[in-house]
Amino acid sequence: MEEHKSAIDRKARVQVLAELYCGLGFLVAQMLAFMRLTFWELTWDVMEPICFFVTSLHFALAYGFFLGTSTEPSFKGYFNQRFRTKQSVGKGCTQPNNNAAINLPPLRSELSPTCCEAAVEISSQSEFV
Repeated sequence: MEEHKSAIDRKARVQVLAELYCGLGFLVAQMLAFMRLTFWELTWDVMEPICFFVTSLHFALAYGFFLGTSTEPSFKGYFNQRFRTKQSVGKGCTQPNNNAAINLPPLRSELSPTCCEAAVEISSQSEFV
């Protein structure tokens, strides 16, 4: 089961990194297109409001991401949010009826009760300190 979960994690990581690199490619292509339009096709007087509104749209999307996920709108926050989504059952990494990845922590604690007892002892000792 550990191998299955590590395979799910690897696949989720690859998918999320692909999303991030595609986003980077989109932003680079957009910047190059704006530079082309600004310096060769049109003038800055035409492109300034377009750049302003596109930048405002990017900010609004990042703020919407923050409101929807309560995660900071950074690459790390986006990576962690998308990684957890891709890890979940039925999101592209596992089959919908295979819930082994969700049941792994409870199964792990059931299979090794000595580990759980040691954790209870440590937590009970720290309460009195």
